[in-house]
Amino acid sequence: MNRIEIFPAVFDFFDTKEFQSFKQKASLNQSLAGVHKEKYSNGSINTMQIVADKFGISKTAACCLLKIKKEATKDILDDVLSGSITVSDAYDIVKSGGQKGKKCVYFISNIYSKKIKIGKTKRIYRRLKIISRYNAGDVELLLTIEGYTSLEKKLHKKFEKYRIKMTDGLLSEWFKPSQEILDFIEESKKKSPQEISTFFNMKKKKKKKSHHLISEDIFG
Repeated sequence: MNRIEIFPAVFDFFDTKEFQSFKQKASLNQSLAGVHKEKYSNGSINTMQIVADKFGISKTAACCLLKIKKEATKDILDDVLSGSITVSDAYDIVKSGGQKGKKCVYFISNIYSKKIKIGKTKRIYRRLKIISRYNAGDVELLLTIEGYTSLEKKLHKKFEKYRIKMTDGLLSEWFKPSQEILDFIEESKKKSPQEISTFFNMKKKKKKKSHHLISEDIFG
């Protein structure tokens, strides 16, 4: 049995009473370890290690599969089970905000041309697949920020000078991979979604007062 054939069994195991029992015992032992550290420090049950040993996979893979099982949308689960995407890629998508129905503004990079697309979507995973299919190359999700049309417009305006012009004169959502955009992405990863959205959603009367201070803090 190869790795892909194991995944359905692992996902099913997470729903069993046996797995829930392991989780309860692990939680109890962790509590006891706090009181009797010398007695339980080496004997507590590691639930993910049990899963790893049971199915012959790594502990890291077991942890990733559990998060995917709990948080991934059906299309992501289907692609993992079919082998269309790796467990690592699915985990990154879920971790980056690939949950169903979550409105976000995304930064996606074409791994060959390095150009960056700033757009909005309610289904980031589906959007990734579509962009990859129609842009002649694999794409990488760099960042998602909670928000939608208003935030997308503000980001487009902020990075307007780096926008790649289309031959037909229409506005493109693709931008040159400028250092300013790359720095924004890295700085945003260090901030909470609330901190970023607070900056963009401030009322007009407060923008002039706070813009300089917050832009230094968030945008570098």
